[in-house]
Formats: sequence, C-alpha cells, structure tokens
Amino acid sequence: MNSSVPPLERAQSRSLRLATAAVLVSACACLAAAGATWVLVWRALHVQTAEPAQETALQVLWQLDAEWNSDQMLGVRAGAASALLERRGAAEIADVLQFFDQVAYLAQRLNLDRELLGYRFYRPATCYWKASEFLRSRGGASDRDRYPYLPALIEVLRSFSQRRFGVDGKSEPSTEEVRDFLLSEARGGSCGEDEPAEDSAQMTPL
Repeated sequence: MNSSVPPLERAQSRSLRLATAAVLVSACACLAAAGATWVLVWRALHVQTAEPAQETALQVLWQLDAEWNSDQMLGVRAGAASALLERRGAAEIADVLQFFDQVAYLAQRLNLDRELLGYRFYRPATCYWKASEFLRSRGGASDRDRYPYLPALIEVLRSFSQRRFGVDGKSEPSTEEVRDFLLSEARGGSCGEDEPAEDSAQMTPL
C-alpha cells in the first residue's frame, strides 16, 4: 500500500516522526528530573523514615543540579543569557529566576547545607540576579513579591563567598565576571564557563 507514496514524502514523514519523538524524549527527561526532586521533597516533609535528613537533603541538591543541567534548561539558560547581554526582556529570564526561587524555597524548607548550596549555585544564582537587576527594577512589584524566597538565598550565597575568600572576599561577582559568565551561558551552559570569551564582540556588553 505504501508503494503509492513517493519515496521523498515517505522519507520526510519518517524524519518528522523521529524529530517529534526526540522532542518528546527531551521534554520527558526534564519533567522526570523535576518530578524526582519533588518526590524527594514530599518524602522529606511527610514520610517518617530511617533515612537521615542530611542524606535526603543531599539527594535534593543532586536532583536540582540534574534539573539545572537538563537539555531543556540549558536552552532556557542560553536564551536568558543572550537576552541579558542584549539588555532586553525575555520569558527565559523569568524561568531562570523562578528556578532559583525554587532552590531558595527548598533550601529554607529542608534546611539544605549552605556550603553545598554555595559551591553549586553561588556563581549562576548571583550572576543572573545581578544581571537582571535592570529588568527587575522596571516592574511595579518588588523582588520579594515576584521571587519571595530568592533574595534570602542571594544573601546566603553572598555570605558564603565572603567566608570562602576571607576578609578580602567579595559578596558578589564583578560586572566583568557576570558578563563572562553570561557569554558562557549563551554558548550552551556553564560547563565551559572558564573558556575565554572569544564571542564577546558579537554581544552587547553589560
């Protein structure tokens, strides 16, 4: 019966099915990572087990890290960073800040280890927070209204930085460090955050 369909159309139809399947697999992976995080949170808050609370908190941190580095979130991060470098608004910026507001809520609710939070999320959270200040100041709602838990986390992370580097430690990254970080994010994520910013001429600096 398929012999009546031209080969080119059959090939295009097959390619479309494969592309659709790939998108669905990626979306399911992202949802699975987020779902696993909230399963652990529910267990920590509602189920009495012999598992140490610290071990559960560590698992939550690992799940947050997996969500942050999922394929879908890497795309969101790239879009947010590109928009911030060009000093324009974008839905991806709010998505990134909402993610960190979720981290802040869990940190407060589950008493997550501040040192581990600092080592994993200090740089991305403080860089995105500082870079988005010009956008956040435009709206009528305060930061605490839009992101009720995040400001407290930023203060925790700033304290972490000062403890880590001693009396000469700085509480937040410099403008140049934020710009270099965003360039790395725009290229596809902070796994290459220490690479030189060779694409800087193509972006409007902060």
